[in-house]
Amino acid sequence: MAMAGGLLTLWTETPLKYAHQISQLIGAEAYLKLENLHPSHSFKYRGISHFILQKKTEIGDHAHFVIASGGNAGLAAACAARRLKSRCTVYIPEGVAPSTLQLLKSEEAEVVVAGAFYAAALAAAKEFVDAEPDRVMVPAYDDPLVWEGHSSMIREIDDEISKKPSAIFCSVGGGGLLGGVLQGCKAVGWEDGKLDPALFAI
Repeated sequence: MAMAGGLLTLWTETPLKYAHQISQLIGAEAYLKLENLHPSHSFKYRGISHFILQKKTEIGDHAHFVIASGGNAGLAAACAARRLKSRCTVYIPEGVAPSTLQLLKSEEAEVVVAGAFYAAALAAAKEFVDAEPDRVMVPAYDDPLVWEGHSSMIREIDDEISKKPSAIFCSVGGGGLLGGVLQGCKAVGWEDGKLDPALFAI
């Protein structure tokens, strides 16, 4: 484990790299935050591992973590749970790639295929969690603890560059990363009510 912004974490700081070709194309300095270097190969490891670590601290070793996912969030949860020697069950919809199933199983997750779409997998996961008090529903994106974990990347960026960026580009699906970016900008003093830095959701 490591410390980041006063938090005990399961992740380590990722590099911020100058992107020469992109910078030439857009006529401005561009940097890439290499979130693919986390154990689950995505930014989701920050927020989801933060949630799992906090809940295990509250509940104890008997906590059984459950998540519904199309892939990345489930892998993040599985990686974090294995690191903490906790049980993890991942509900996924039909049609998930065999390689994703293999990755989940390699992280010692119990995998349940439920329904044709994410919504069905989520409903089945919630029903499973409701049946036992030790089961903990892990949110894939919509929880303040998840946003707090994701916000750590902004603190890292603030430590690495000398001035506030003029723009931040981030991917948006459920909005978990965006929530973390907004929270992080506020924490480091980048949010001044003038949309500076501008946020571009992709």
